[in-house]
Amino acid sequence: MPSQPNIVFIMADQLAAAFVGCYGSGVDSTPTLDRLASEGVRFTRAYAHSPICAPNRATILTGRSNEIHGIVVNNLQLGTENPTYPMVLQRRGYRTGGYGKFHLTSMQLPLPADFAYLGYDESIPTEDPRLGPWLDWIAREHPDYYGPALATCWPMPYLDRYGPDQRDLRPEWEAARAEFLQPRVAASAGA
Repeated sequence: MPSQPNIVFIMADQLAAAFVGCYGSGVDSTPTLDRLASEGVRFTRAYAHSPICAPNRATILTGRSNEIHGIVVNNLQLGTENPTYPMVLQRRGYRTGGYGKFHLTSMQLPLPADFAYLGYDESIPTEDPRLGPWLDWIAREHPDYYGPALATCWPMPYLDRYGPDQRDLRPEWEAARAEFLQPRVAASAGA
């Protein structure tokens, strides 16, 4: 079998093209992305199927419109009846991996351990709520940073029954926000 090209697909949330060197930024802050762009394919025109995060991500992953794949708002789970491009790549002999924010499940529930059902041989999900595996890893490996990390977590409904021991994390979360986050917010607002 002839060698297949490596495929790296990068989707960055809240990163405007104007801040990336290969798209014209005057600040040399994205040398790795710029190199990847110079050696691969870089899109200069793209259109979102939906202005909402999860529906647009599901469209990119499946190549189907929102009406077909069923994700029309955030906090819905993409079903297994939708073939994804990682599944197609697997059938072509590729080993697939997904890392970072998938945003294709309900953020009201704990994060899935992996995304094998979407066609990823390996996946490391790190969703926005920051609760779950990431926070647990911080607590275990970097306990000195647990307070600041907890302060950045979203106020999800399951904070009152967090983890396998179902502990109420709300008082600890509120204290961490008051200590680490609120002073920085106030300072950045000039208060």
